[in-house]
Amino acid sequence: IFRPSWELLAKAYYTAELLGVTDQVHPALFEALHEKNQKIENEATLQDLFVNHGVSAEDFSNTFNSFAVAVKLNHAKAMTRKYAITGVPTLIVNGKFSTGGRQAGSNANIIKVVDYLVAQERSGMAPVAQSAQP
Repeated sequence: IFRPSWELLAKAYYTAELLGVTDQVHPALFEALHEKNQKIENEATLQDLFVNHGVSAEDFSNTFNSFAVAVKLNHAKAMTRKYAITGVPTLIVNGKFSTGGRQAGSNANIIKVVDYLVAQERSGMAPVAQSAQP
């Protein structure tokens, strides 16, 4: 979450996640924003979208304004600061490494870099895992 205007959509995502309707709501939200160029600037607009996808207005409101969503939102902000994320996509590997299109040379190379970093991390963990066995 890079700026306050993104908080509304982050809360929408966490609401969908907690309600177990991410598969229904996320594509509809993506379509509204990126294909239909609709402005989603308030809770009421989001509530309508959720209601249109089977969530009761009460369940939406209770979850959207819940402590659980606030915790997830604050955690996302903290991780953005902790990892000094400045753009998307950015991937973090094992809490140690971050990469994105610029560092990897292109968005297409991100997965190659992540695969390399995961392999490095796994190879570094292998001796620990072996020594823990009786």
